[in-house]
Amino acid sequence: MPETFEIATVFNEKLQELVDCTNQKLADDLGDYRRKPIFKVPEEYIKIDERAYKPVCLSIGPYHYPMGEGKEYILKDVIQSFGHPLGDYYNKLITHERVFRDCYENIRPEISHKFLEILLFDSVFLLWGIDFFVNEVGDEFSIEEYKGPELCFGHYRDIFLVENQIPFDVLTKVYATAHREKQEQPFSLQLGKRLVKYFKIRMKIPMVAPESDTNPVHLLHLVHSSLVPVKERNNGSEDAEADAEAEMEAEEEAEEEEEVEQNKLSSRWRRAVEYHQSGVQFKILTSRPHTLLDVKFEDGVLWIPKFSVDEHTQDFFKNLVIFELLIRAKKVRKYVTAYIIFMSQLLSKPEDVTLLSQNKIIDHHLACDDHVSQLFQTLAKDLPIMEGSYYEKSFRMELEKHYSNRWNKWIAWLKQKHFDNPWLILALLAAIVLLVCTILQTFFSVFCYAKPQH
Repeated sequence: MPETFEIATVFNEKLQELVDCTNQKLADDLGDYRRKPIFKVPEEYIKIDERAYKPVCLSIGPYHYPMGEGKEYILKDVIQSFGHPLGDYYNKLITHERVFRDCYENIRPEISHKFLEILLFDSVFLLWGIDFFVNEVGDEFSIEEYKGPELCFGHYRDIFLVENQIPFDVLTKVYATAHREKQEQPFSLQLGKRLVKYFKIRMKIPMVAPESDTNPVHLLHLVHSSLVPVKERNNGSEDAEADAEAEMEAEEEAEEEEEVEQNKLSSRWRRAVEYHQSGVQFKILTSRPHTLLDVKFEDGVLWIPKFSVDEHTQDFFKNLVIFELLIRAKKVRKYVTAYIIFMSQLLSKPEDVTLLSQNKIIDHHLACDDHVSQLFQTLAKDLPIMEGSYYEKSFRMELEKHYSNRWNKWIAWLKQKHFDNPWLILALLAAIVLLVCTILQTFFSVFCYAKPQH
């Protein structure tokens, strides 16, 4: 009995020690480990490609401050042009400083006292920089005599990096301070239209500005909203979310029925050349409106929006993908990620890029078609499997059925191998006519023999 009592005492002491130790840890301020709206790219992604997420000449926000010259020229001229004192701009920001700070994971102590100054300089630079490129002259952020350093494409690359963002509400408040009562619609709609124009002119990427205020977290979020396939956008009603949930529930049964069929399909998309060999045609999507992600398959034709590829395409899409994967906003769906996976498999080889280039869908400025193919393979590396993505639900089954049809492959083989020569077509027509004439002659000969004239 004494031994049992001793063991129980030791056990209770150990138990109490563990409880006290754990309670001490729980009593400490644990902080908020949830990912902030403007987050830093995790180390595992940085190790793969650090350059894609780091600015080369311009910092926006506190993460990479200070980078970029000329911001003071722009702020000075904006103040003079609109006639509102500097204090008015800071007055709009200072009352929301705590909210703005909470958008970031951490702010370096040595620049913490400059936080609002950084936000003001960078917000004015962004508003002016976008208007400068799309040439919005008039009552916007345009300066006739800009004395600062000239902007280069690196500036426009850097403002769309996921770490190089400021809260969208900062842009809204700075713009409202300058324009006072001149705004006729939500600022996100106004800026969205300018972004669409910028991407159309500079990057040759088709977008459609949202028709309703999407409450973007920052500028890159607004770009993402402008890329969402038009077919997937709701009507902007107050019950849009409830309607979407009801629609998803209604589709569950149909999806379960399709699951058996889907399992029979290939585990990945096929190459463009393979689809072409089964008779699939590739054409530029010209219907309006559409975004880069509005790919569709109808009547044997894969309609793909035309797009341009250059040395900055990879960085732009990498930042959009990392934004989709890590942002906490529930309404952000992984459309860009699904597009990248689809295109990376469609363009697995240089021959696939050549095929789409011949059909005027891809316009690239890289050294060769192989570089374009490698670019998409790099973008898709280590991405999660996107089962049930927008593209799989839209046309995956129809496209695979078309590919698996032997008749389609045989017709395509005839067209591509033999009917590309007009003389062969004429010879075939002549042979068919001759065959028909021979059949008719044989028929009438037999007919006359079977029924002799009386």
